[in-house]
Amino acid sequence: MSSRVRLAASGPARTATTRRRGTTGAVRAAGLLVYVALSRLLAACGGAVTATASCSTAQPTLDIAATSISPGERVRVTGMYFTEGCPDGRPSTDVRLVVHQRGEAYALGTTDARPDGTTVWTVAVPSALVEGRGVLRADLSQELRVRVTAED
Repeated sequence: MSSRVRLAASGPARTATTRRRGTTGAVRAAGLLVYVALSRLLAACGGAVTATASCSTAQPTLDIAATSISPGERVRVTGMYFTEGCPDGRPSTDVRLVVHQRGEAYALGTTDARPDGTTVWTVAVPSALVEGRGVLRADLSQELRVRVTAED
């Protein structure tokens, strides 16, 4: 008789435990679905969940030896931080260098960034530029102001 009582007493206890585990499993499954959905959403916006919180991308920059350029002159322009995503990401490809002056944009050249994210262009300054201010820009880089002087 006592075995019957134990059996009867353990039966509902086992069922209650199973129900709790089932509920816990459902909550865990729902949490996992939310995590996966958010991970995919964040990845579609430009990065993995962990990379988004731990990575700040430096804006690409340009540099030129002289801030004064003349039409027809050949100049060397260098850049840094041309990578996809984090600074240690893939090097950018087809980085366009453009000079802007008086509402006009003049394409100077295109290059691929090196593995470390640096770029180098050696270009001829367009003859259409006139004396005054100009701005160099490469894709999403910061502006680099230059002064255009008369041809030598």
